[in-house]
Amino acid sequence: LRPVRDLLDGVRMDLEPPSYATWDELQTYCYHVAGTIGLITAPILGCKDDDALPHAVDLGVAMQLTNILRDVAEDAAMGRVYLPYEDTERFGVCRASLLQGRATGRFDDLVRFEIDRARGLYKSAHRGVRALSPA
Repeated sequence: LRPVRDLLDGVRMDLEPPSYATWDELQTYCYHVAGTIGLITAPILGCKDDDALPHAVDLGVAMQLTNILRDVAEDAAMGRVYLPYEDTERFGVCRASLLQGRATGRFDDLVRFEIDRARGLYKSAHRGVRALSPA
């Protein structure tokens, strides 16, 4: 029941414009809106190993981060920037420029950094696949 409640909290989080200072804050959001889906679906897919559940969460978080990266321009057009402040600052990307549809700074490096983060989560998620039922 906890993952369902957390998912509902994530839906509530989406009612406000996103603002994440750190990766930890964005990761918390990603857990609520997508990691919970991994926890909810793992038993449906035959997972009986509780040790695999963190990997299911990582899959959901990785997929949400992938969606965020895919939708940077679309989200910015709607006044939304999900990327953490600490990361945009690190790469010299002005958030206002993102909202205006023209990224400044080392935007490509920022995206590569976030892609590497997602890949690490996908790698962790893959370790949980063996816990799924083959049938």
